[in-house]
Amino acid sequence: MHPQLQAILDDYRSASDRLHRLVDGLDEDRWRARPGRGGWSAAECIAHLNIAAEKYLPEMERAMTEVHRLPNHPGEYRLGAFGRLFRALVGPLPRLLGRRRFGVPTTEPFTPSGELPMASTVAEYDRLYGLLEAHLEAADGFSIDQVKFPSPFDSRVKVSVFLAHTILPRHAHRHLQQAEEAVAVAGSAGR
Repeated sequence: MHPQLQAILDDYRSASDRLHRLVDGLDEDRWRARPGRGGWSAAECIAHLNIAAEKYLPEMERAMTEVHRLPNHPGEYRLGAFGRLFRALVGPLPRLLGRRRFGVPTTEPFTPSGELPMASTVAEYDRLYGLLEAHLEAADGFSIDQVKFPSPFDSRVKVSVFLAHTILPRHAHRHLQQAEEAVAVAGSAGR
């Protein structure tokens, strides 16, 4: 596998491992507990990631029909300036001045709702992110940085299949960080 794609695959897998470490021994109350200040629970964070994957996968599949018409990829995959900025914005966020993390509110179609039982939400994550991993593995050797599609988050923004695969695991790590913090707050409140 191309080293850049292998790094993304490793990032997908480390996000999955991180999720499973988070839920190992976690009870449903802490899974659903919100940290306050309008933050999401761990359940909502993972459900949001599931929604994102559900919306990206069909777009990426459609784009791959065009990618398959292109010559094989000869070398390094490129993100471009916008792609590098986008990748930085969706990844895990540092604390600002030792306090709150800066965040961008999500749009309504990506806001989780309803009952979010831990077992089924995590199983859905595993299914969807397994599909993303398989999609990435199947894209090896193709010019996935050359074909763009409208971002499911904002149709005015065009992303390549390569950029989508670059940002999705970083986005997962961002919300896993948020989920870990929600669980930690729930744990300290219960003491």
